[in-house]
Order: sequence, then C-alpha cells, then structure tokens
Amino acid sequence: MKKLFILFAALVILAAFGSVFAQTDAPLDMTVAEPFLGTWYMSELCGQGQCMDASALGMSSMAVEFKDDKTMTVAMGEEEAGAVPWYTENGTAYACNGSEEEGCIWLPMNITEDGKLSMGDDTSSMVLIRDEIKPFGTAEVKADASYEDFQGEWFLESMISEGVTIPASMFGMQAKLVIREDGFDFSLTNPMSPEESDGVENAAYELKDGSITAEINDGDKTETVTMEYHIDESVVMSMEEGNLVFVREENLTTGPSLLDMFSESMGGESANSGNRVEIGTTGLSILIPEDYVSGELTEEDIADDMIAYYYSDAHLMDFDIYQFPSEGQSLEEYARAEAAEYGVEEITWWGLNDIEGARYYSSEEYDGQTFPCVTYILVAGDDFAEIAFWLDGEDAEDLADNIIYSLKN
Repeated sequence: MKKLFILFAALVILAAFGSVFAQTDAPLDMTVAEPFLGTWYMSELCGQGQCMDASALGMSSMAVEFKDDKTMTVAMGEEEAGAVPWYTENGTAYACNGSEEEGCIWLPMNITEDGKLSMGDDTSSMVLIRDEIKPFGTAEVKADASYEDFQGEWFLESMISEGVTIPASMFGMQAKLVIREDGFDFSLTNPMSPEESDGVENAAYELKDGSITAEINDGDKTETVTMEYHIDESVVMSMEEGNLVFVREENLTTGPSLLDMFSESMGGESANSGNRVEIGTTGLSILIPEDYVSGELTEEDIADDMIAYYYSDAHLMDFDIYQFPSEGQSLEEYARAEAAEYGVEEITWWGLNDIEGARYYSSEEYDGQTFPCVTYILVAGDDFAEIAFWLDGEDAEDLADNIIYSLKN
C-alpha cells in the first residue's frame, strides 16, 4: 500500500503547484481528444491490487477537468489549482507532473472498459468517473424541516471545512447527537483518549423556520450553533471551527484512519514478510523481522513477568515483552506508575486497530551501559501487555516503529 499513499501525495502536490507546472513545455505536436475531455470525479485510489473508496479518504470532492485548450485543472472542494499541460497519443492521455526546473514527468491516463478514467499504472493508480459523488451534508437543505425530521439518534459521519469533506473515521473521531422534544445531547470522543469525552446533556434548543439554534458551553466559552436537515437524510451542525455532518446509524460509513494508513505505509514490505508472533495469551500479535529470534529467559526475567525476549545478529536493537494482570488498574494509573519508576512524567496516549495504549521514553542500564528505550503498554482485556524496545543502533527507531505498527488484535 505504500505506493498508493505516495501517489496520493504526488497528486496533492500537483493540485497545489499546478500553476508552476503549467509553465513547463509540452510536446510540440500535442493534441487532445475525446473521450478524455470534460470533468472527472475521484472515485478510488488503488495500489498493489487493493483499492480504497475516495469517500473514505475524503477525496470524493476532487475533480479533474480536461480542456480543449490543452490544459488540465485539479480542484479540491472550493480550491482550484492552476492549469497543467496534457495531451493524447495512441489512445492514452498524459498530464504533466513535475517542475519548471526538472521538466515534466508525464503521468499516463487511460479509459477502462467500464468507462472509468485510470491515472497511473498497474501498481498504483487513481480511478475517476463522470458522475460526481455527493458526500452527506452537501445536498439541498429542507427549508420546512420539522421536529420529526430531526428527532432521534445521529452519528458523526464527516466534517466539512472550506468545501472539503473529511470522513470522521480518518481521525478516529466519534460523536453522537440525540435530539428529543425537550432538549438534545451531544457527545464527542477524543480518539487519543477514548475514555474521555466532551459535550452537553439535555441542552435547550429552538426550532424555527426549519432550523435548530442552540447554545453549547464547553466550560471556556459559549458558542451558538445551528443544525439544518438536508434532503440526503443528514443533519449538519454549523460551528465556529467548521461543520459536523451527522447521519442515521444505518448510513454511517467507515474507512481507514490516518493511523491505519500510516501503519500500512510504515509497514510496507515488512507487512508481507517476517514472522507474526503472539503476545502471550493476550490475543495481541506483532510482526517481527525474520532475522529476530527468541532468547532464553532467566528466572529473574520470569519473576519480572517477562514472557519473551527477541534479539538479532543483524541489528543491535533488542526488545522485551511482558504480560501481567491489570488487577483493576486503569491504563493511565499503571502507565504513570511504570514511567515514574524511571523518573518519566511525559506519556503519550494512543491507540491502534482498536487497541488502547500508552508510550513513554526512558533510559535503562544493562551490563554497565545506559541505553535509550521506548516502552509501549497495551490494554488486552483484563491484562496489560508491555513491549520495551532498546533503541540501540542507527536503525532502532525505524525497526521499533515497523514492529509496533504491525500490532493486531
């Protein structure tokens, strides 16, 4: 999947700097032809045999227009980049992707048998279609919406900022809106600390002219928000920092989070090679490079709840794995107690693949030497799992990242 995200990033760059690329000379004999002319809308991003829905990546508002003046424009929501040159040859179209100094790298584009536009090659491509995909919350507002339209439970589907729709699942955001006749509840979960949530309960509102007006107090300030019902069966809550789009539970769509995508790209080749090992009886597992082997534990290691130790002759970095019962302690309580033993106060709270965790950096001594370490504490039912990476060697941090981002439940 790494190539997919590289291609995605390249397209964003093309959109942002199109006015510069347009200065690059195109072939002198360039011509443009149907069936490429006109506007195409992003549908999928594909790489290494897998495709992702553009809506799940917040890319469905991206449009590419091929013009008969031999220029192509890329627009994302309300933002449109400058034009880049394009031409056709032997049934294939080519668009300039490069810089004024280095010249164009011509991105190939073809029309598929089912009438879609494929930009890229067999290993990574973007697929566009003629029909625009309208995200929830962008349809017409129902001007005479009644309480019956608004009532009930709503779930956060996406956010809209400057005309661009961003799926809530990309950031792991979860929010719920419950509208009753006597008031409404609004709760927002912090993806980095799932046990924490913000919002209001039984807040008053006014329904007038098909729109709801309410005041939300977050403790620091009071903000007036409006809610409108759209004919695509969504409710859009307009706030100072942007719009939140809510849908019924059956219409809620999910996609990969940025952390998941980062995990895919970080894992890259390692996702298809190495050995997946279980972390004790926690149900968690990690993928470790093939050149790592399990070392023999001492009685002292076992008494310290260590269940595995891995080392490699090819890398200096070793890592230890522990498992122990939580005994009623919360993740925060245990992590702070563990970090305090090493004089560490700064802890990062994070999650991956629905697994809650904490991370802290410390220094530990072994055989008369001091080594930097990064320790991950993971929630596994009634147990905690702990992985401590000894960051010895130039490639240690990359190795630790690749291993921890392969974590699965």
